[in-house]
This record gives sequence, structure tokens and C-alpha cells, in this order.
Amino acid sequence: MSGSVSTDPGARGDHSRRGDGRLMLWLGCSAFLFFLVFNHGHFTGSDEVAIYEMTQSIVARGDLAIPPIQHTAVGPDGRRYSFFSAGQSVLAIPLYQLGLLAERVLPYDWRSAIAGPANGYGPFVFGGEVPIGFVSLYAPLASAFLVLVFYRFSLALGTSRRNALLATALLASCTYVLMMSTYFLRHAAESAALLGSFYFFFRYKQGGPLRDLWIGCALAFELSSRLGLCPQEDPSRLRAHLKAMGMKADLADIPGELPGAEALYDLMGHKLTILIKLVQAMDGY
Repeated sequence: MSGSVSTDPGARGDHSRRGDGRLMLWLGCSAFLFFLVFNHGHFTGSDEVAIYEMTQSIVARGDLAIPPIQHTAVGPDGRRYSFFSAGQSVLAIPLYQLGLLAERVLPYDWRSAIAGPANGYGPFVFGGEVPIGFVSLYAPLASAFLVLVFYRFSLALGTSRRNALLATALLASCTYVLMMSTYFLRHAAESAALLGSFYFFFRYKQGGPLRDLWIGCALAFELSSRLGLCPQEDPSRLRAHLKAMGMKADLADIPGELPGAEALYDLMGHKLTILIKLVQAMDGY
């Protein structure tokens, strides 16, 4: 009958998923704009500069050598390399490229507003460049992603949508997350990787598909690499291996509804250790 409400469970499920998708989009955009209010638009410390210098080097020369500044050491080729892992520098490349594009096409007043006043000391340039203004957006983006992961995990643990949104708002506004959303550092991305790995292990434990286990392991590998617990190349080798097997390896690969909640702390178990040994065995460790 025209105008009647569908009683088909599949149709209701599709409508619910579309509603969840719109809510996630709204939440992610709102979190990003909230964090953007507190964003410096420039760097404030030497750690941020060292990570940024690696992004510049990757784009300009295709390597990781950077100027002789703090937090560097001399490599076998006599050039200087940062103590920091290159993961965040790689993730910042799209923002850096956008900055270079904006520098070429935007009017002078816009470029000046984005770049801000030149500041820094010695070899450290903290601001005054359009690409730095764009790369500084990494922190609010990573923090917004962390907020989204927290919200999804709250729902998976059985929290109502209302209470999950309230807890997420408190996380974003009243915790360390807010402060770290202002710095071009790795903390927000590491936290999102850690929480995301637990989330997907939890989904798998609750009867989810095997792909949840693989994505959880990929995130755990990413975190382990950032913390220096395994070689930096292990996460990319694991992802390449999973994709070669036709398996899922990224957050964006998981559709569908979230499961209910039960115990959390037995999720990690020995799975990560086994996967680390598996990846090492693939390369003949």
C-alpha cells in the first residue's frame, strides 16, 4: 500500500545503518570543529618540527633525512635522521600537499591568515608557512577519529546511544584528549589505534567475522610499531599479507551493526604474539 511503513527487517536494518552513518558523520565533523577551536595553527615544540621535517623530506626527496636539529642522529650515510618513527610523517603527507597547493592558488590574504606570524628559534621553524598551517590540522583530525572509535566501542559495550554520546562529549572536552588535540604529536593516533584494536578484538570475541580479528591485529601492530615494540616495517608487511590473502586490513573495511557487550580483558590474549611471530617468520627471522 502506498505510504505504508515497511515491515521488512532488512529494510529497517538498512535504515538503521544509514542513520548510524549520518550520526557518525555528524559526530566526527562536530568533534573536529570543536578541536579546531583550540588548534594553534602552528608548532610549539621541537618534537613537532622533527616529525614535520620528515614529511617535507619524503615529499621533496623521497627519503627521511632531515637537517641537523635536536632529536636526530647520524645515519650510516652520514646524514641526519630523526629519532621518531615515520608513521605520522607519512600520514601527514596529504595535509602537507594541500598546504603546497594552497600556497600556489590562494590569494595573499588567505595565505597570510593560514600561515600566521613567523616564529621559532634557531633552526626550528614553528609557523609562518602555509604547509605548517595545514599539517597542524592533523591533531584535531586524529583526535576526532579517537572520539569516533570511543563512541563505537561504547555502543558495542551495551551503552545506550544517549549515554555513549554523553561519555564521548566528556572525553573530548574534559580529558587529556583535548590538550593533545593541539599538538602535532603521535598520542591521539596511538590512543585510537590501541582502542581500535581492543574494539575489533571485542567484536571478534562476540562472534564477529574473522576480519575483525585481522583488523584488530593490524591496529595492534601499528601501535606496537609506534611504541618501538616491533620493527616499523612489520605493520605494513602484515597489512600487505592480509590483503594478498583477500582479507580485510583497515577500519574502513568493516560495515554493519555492532554486537552486544561482555568481558573485555581476555580479548588480546596471545593472538598478537602469535601474529608477530607469523609476520617475522614470513621474512625469515
